[in-house]
Amino acid sequence: MKDESVVVFSENKQDLKPLINLLEQNYDVVICSYNSSDSWSSVDLHSNKNALYIFDEFPEDKDVVWVISKLVEDGVLSTTPVLFTCFDAMYDFERMGYSAFAYDVLPHPFDYDIAQRRVENISEIKSARSFR
Repeated sequence: MKDESVVVFSENKQDLKPLINLLEQNYDVVICSYNSSDSWSSVDLHSNKNALYIFDEFPEDKDVVWVISKLVEDGVLSTTPVLFTCFDAMYDFERMGYSAFAYDVLPHPFDYDIAQRRVENISEIKSARSFR
């Protein structure tokens, strides 16, 4: 089993297949839907592990707000880095009034070296923060 998990929220899993394939080489990857009933058990399972969260574009429904609100309520986003698959997702996240202690954007199309480096960078930020 791999030491770190990456929890990916997406409704377009097929579009993220190249990214998922890249991540699976070094991380335990969990794919979640923004549908709250399907996702929360996976999030809860990984919230105490060494995990990163990746948010793909947000569908326009209430489940997105519920999922992110739950992450905020449980304190996950104050301690866990977040990556976005596009600037639109990052802007939507901020526009909804949410913030994370660290985040970055993975450029699309996904390039292995760039994606890997950004995931490693955000993971290092989390590790450094936990040593304080």
